[in-house]
Amino acid sequence: MASTQERESSVFLHHAACNVCGSSDANAYYSDGTTYCFACQTWSKEDNEQPTKAYKTMDSDFLRGEVKALASRGISEDTCKRYGYRISSSNNTPVQVADYRKDGELVAQKIRTPDKQFRSIGNPIKAGFFGQHLFKADGKMLVVTEGEIDAMSVYQAMGSKWPAVSLPGGAQSAEKVFRQELNWLESFDKVVICFDQDEPGQEAAVK
Repeated sequence: MASTQERESSVFLHHAACNVCGSSDANAYYSDGTTYCFACQTWSKEDNEQPTKAYKTMDSDFLRGEVKALASRGISEDTCKRYGYRISSSNNTPVQVADYRKDGELVAQKIRTPDKQFRSIGNPIKAGFFGQHLFKADGKMLVVTEGEIDAMSVYQAMGSKWPAVSLPGGAQSAEKVFRQELNWLESFDKVVICFDQDEPGQEAAVK
């Protein structure tokens, strides 16, 4: 990812759709090959020569890190390990990393900084819901939350017995990912939507 200094020296090019949250025009493209979505606050890296085409993610791009309990959230190490949530470092800053997998393969990551800024490596929305790869279709109940930590908290609170997943790009990505993964969602007897109580979360729940 570009440093703050590099981003400040780059030039805004145009607005376009965001592949993470699904916004039609909130994603800003810059001359250094980075993009920033003002809807879901996600930085991402694009191909410098063809800025409208998605950057191809390689294994070496993904962050490694240590899996351990999130004590402040009461989330155990076992839960973090199951979901692929770890502590790492980016640009000398401690970050939390959420793995997004498709058919068991790591295809994207969401990065969370201490000041609650988010960016992505790859395109999480293509993987569907965070944690979706863990749970087979045709279940009795599924809980869908807004964030990765919310999903792990719900899963653990329910005795680690019931599926819980989260949106890949916050409330703004809800409608797009629900449509994309509709067959999987409809395979469950009951789907509980558990979004935030703020306006974006409630609007997304209605949609």
